[in-house]
Amino acid sequence: MTLPSVGENITIDIEGMDDEGRGRGVLDNDGYTVDVAVRGALPGDHVSAIVERVFASRQLLVCRTSQYHEKGPVHIERTCPHQGPCPACPLHEADLSLAFEIKKSRIERALLDQNIAIDVDDVLPHPENFGYRQKVKLMVGGNTGDITVGVYVPYSHKLVSANACPYLHASIREALAFLLQTLNAQKFEIDTKQIPGLRAVILRVGVEGVAVILVSRKAASAAQFVSLQNLVDTGVLYSVCERVDSEETNSILGGITHRRCGPELLTPLEGGAAVDADSFCQTDPEQAKLMYQIVADYLTKETTEGWFIDGYAGVGGFSKALLAQGVHSIVAVESAPACLSSLQQLGIQIYLKPMEEIAALLSTVSPVSGMVIDPPKKGLMQQAETLAQLQAPKVVLVSCDPDAMAKDLKTFLQHGYQVEQILPIDFFGGTPAIETIVFMKKL
Repeated sequence: MTLPSVGENITIDIEGMDDEGRGRGVLDNDGYTVDVAVRGALPGDHVSAIVERVFASRQLLVCRTSQYHEKGPVHIERTCPHQGPCPACPLHEADLSLAFEIKKSRIERALLDQNIAIDVDDVLPHPENFGYRQKVKLMVGGNTGDITVGVYVPYSHKLVSANACPYLHASIREALAFLLQTLNAQKFEIDTKQIPGLRAVILRVGVEGVAVILVSRKAASAAQFVSLQNLVDTGVLYSVCERVDSEETNSILGGITHRRCGPELLTPLEGGAAVDADSFCQTDPEQAKLMYQIVADYLTKETTEGWFIDGYAGVGGFSKALLAQGVHSIVAVESAPACLSSLQQLGIQIYLKPMEEIAALLSTVSPVSGMVIDPPKKGLMQQAETLAQLQAPKVVLVSCDPDAMAKDLKTFLQHGYQVEQILPIDFFGGTPAIETIVFMKKL
């Protein structure tokens, strides 16, 4: 049996969706069935699609929609000015009810994979559908003088524009337009294997304005940096930081600060102490405030006395909410130095170390009344066992990956915890991604 080749067009009926937000269908190929995943297609669609990747061993074709012959009932009006289908927002044209169904079902399947039978609440939606995203990381491509910023198409080095994404805060879109104009006028070089240059731009909006971090393999010239300084002096940008990493890697998180103009810290939209613009933040400030409050309310319902642990604390969102509830004793664990100044302003005990180096030490904290843990996407992994053994009366696990969440939850259940609620909260419009909050108490 010969499968269609990369670049070939096929016609397919879309019957369902997968966890990556792709429409799924089955292709009859000379009497054999082949699974097909199509970016930009939704249930009920009849589409032509271009093959982007062939997985022969799995009998799977990964494609993108090239033409809609018939659209199904779950499409809504497209508001994004960029050409679809978007690799970053595959559910942009999907009815919200379908999007929430996909997000919730991801959590339910992950729990079942771990043999956990617990009901999941309906998804808590954004208060606004668009314009809420307060921080964005965009890769840089195109050519010198004609720069494109956006996201890569899966399985390729093709960059798709995202500078006018409707999910971005309006201030970020406006600032990005001025920034691109300056980068092009000043002939900033684009990073290639042959020529080191600009790799990515990170923008974050705060109360004072928009801060920009330029990630590059080579520092800008003096004249180029002066042009960026002018954007700050005229109030177009709040600050600009140039982070340089001369190494050829796929990561844009490394490097050191080479130069900066404007303040280092800005006030988060969700309130609280000023933070480093390059530090972690939740995508939606309003959802973040709501999540912090819900978690703090749960942990302090019986008491505000004793110690509360804020694991993977970031800039201290959960700690701030706990302090507002009257908690006096908090231990925050965070490994990112960019978060330290924000945490120090809270007057709490801080361990600036990775959790794997400090988890065992937390057993000396006594008495523990509650714990919130918000690990990175990979989850707690080996630290789940150590943290579960702390025997905190109440634990809230926050996760952006349902599979990692379910594995971590299983460990807590094995140590005598009982789930009181599983609440999905949407931070990622247009995508199948979902944040999950698990509320647990020790039996």
